[in-house]
Amino acid sequence: MVTYGAIKVGGTTYTTFFSITVDQNLATGTSTFEATLYNTAGALKNSFSIGQDVIIYHDTINPATGNAIFRGFVEDIRFISDPNMERIAIRGRDYSARLMDSYVSKSYTTTEVSVIITDIINTFVNIRGGNDIGTGNIVVTTRTVDQITFNKRSCYECIKQLAELVNYDFWIDTSKVLNFKPVGSVDSTYTVDNTTLLRAEFHTQPDELYNYISVFGGTVLTGRHETFTANGAGSVFTLQNKPHNTTVQNAAVVQRGDIFEIA
Repeated sequence: MVTYGAIKVGGTTYTTFFSITVDQNLATGTSTFEATLYNTAGALKNSFSIGQDVIIYHDTINPATGNAIFRGFVEDIRFISDPNMERIAIRGRDYSARLMDSYVSKSYTTTEVSVIITDIINTFVNIRGGNDIGTGNIVVTTRTVDQITFNKRSCYECIKQLAELVNYDFWIDTSKVLNFKPVGSVDSTYTVDNTTLLRAEFHTQPDELYNYISVFGGTVLTGRHETFTANGAGSVFTLQNKPHNTTVQNAAVVQRGDIFEIA
């Protein structure tokens, strides 16, 4: 079986190349790529730049430009000068990197999950400008979150937490659109067998396996008691020891409150 490949960088398609590699992390759903192209006499020395859009195609039909398997952007450019073999190599990640490189600092109250995710993309990812991530494939859920706060967490981690909450999958497709859909609701339509697979290699390593984890820290429990007298006009009291789990009683009745400036 003969297969064909192509790579489009910054709008220019290259069908002649030395090698193209796409690695996908099954645990996170993220991908990276490395492409090495012939750079005879420096023909491509000014063709690539950091941040350029990259689409990689692979198919059994020539040309392969009808089947995109990767979309991302250039993050690294290297020039290779082996004797009589000038080449240029570019590397990068797929657009899920935009989720990993953007951070969320916001609280949401009584908000449906898909609304939170759409707001995260538009407020903390697309606000950077250029190469915006689409939100048209975010499926509405049946879960409304009463209260959730993200404090400088990556957008990827926030979306992952929400996806686990409702048993959804999420990924960014080759059209740069975020898909957020119920687990098992989407079929990739790909079949892996002896007619579509040239070679398979499975690698098991212990890097991500943990048999024992220890967490060291300290906890101090005290029964510190402070008494205040209110002046009747919205009194403010400053505690001297900065506790995190307090109770307030008024005439022997425990009073409820909330965090200042957060409803």
